Amino acid sequence: MTLQGIVNSGGRQANIPLFLSSTTEQILFSGVTAGYGLIDDSKLYKIYLPQEQSLIFDSASLTSSNPAKDAETLQLVQNLMKAVNLAVAAEAMALGKKVGLNQQQLYDIIKGAAGGSWVFQNKVPELISGDFKAGKTVSEVVSELVSFS
Repeated sequence: MTLQGIVNSGGRQANIPLFLSSTTEQILFSGVTAGYGLIDDSKLYKIYLPQEQSLIFDSASLTSSNPAKDAETLQLVQNLMKAVNLAVAAEAMALGKKVGLNQQQLYDIIKGAAGGSWVFQNKVPELISGDFKAGKTVSEVVSELVSFS
């Protein structure tokens, strides 16, 4: 069983939905099936790349006719990645709390581990203390995503 499988099993037993962990597990299975995950799971990005490597280089070398739109797109990707990191952190802490782990100890263990991130290190203390302040409401984020497309 994979680490993701163990975590998801714990989530099911604790009745905690772990949406991103479940997605990660499916990506891992896809990568292993494609032959990318057996040596190093960091190669799983290849699942999303075209089989023809020249397509990657061709698209990367195109010059943009709209640098402002490119900057907006990059900012959207950055914001989405921050949101994903925050959701993963919240999933981990919720599962830990549900199974009776001390929140501060769990935070101290994870923050220095491979799964640690800036978002985890800086936002989880706010979650633990109850002082978390989101910059936007869910409705505002959804409106931005809809208007971006």
